[in-house]
Amino acid sequence: MASILLADVKHNLERLTCILPDQDLHKATTVVGAQRLLKRLNFDLIVCGVRFDDCRMFDLLRAIRHDLSLSHIPFICWENDQSELRNQACDSTAKAAKVLGASLYLEFMEVSQMSDEELRQAFTGCLQGNQAV
Repeated sequence: MASILLADVKHNLERLTCILPDQDLHKATTVVGAQRLLKRLNFDLIVCGVRFDDCRMFDLLRAIRHDLSLSHIPFICWENDQSELRNQACDSTAKAAKVLGASLYLEFMEVSQMSDEELRQAFTGCLQGNQAV
């Protein structure tokens, strides 16, 4: 069983909980809350939503990649909510995620077409080092 930090808005945390029912899940809705959990616990994976804490996903990703004790943890960026700024914003977000060191970026159109089982496989694939952005 993997220890996973879920950082997202509340309704997405509910979906993530259903997708990853057999894992040791810890939830945060703010950067401060996520940082507290990261100081107290060891994680095997971090899954963070684009809209986390008023769109502060990149703040958390940057902090983790700059902390030598955390930088090894796979970090998945995902977008479970449809955005008003579809194509250009999505491309820019995906590029930024890659530059900042995300292990995987799943945009809304991809996520909306994936079953929970397919998402589970994508997430757990990062645990095994099988995924790339």
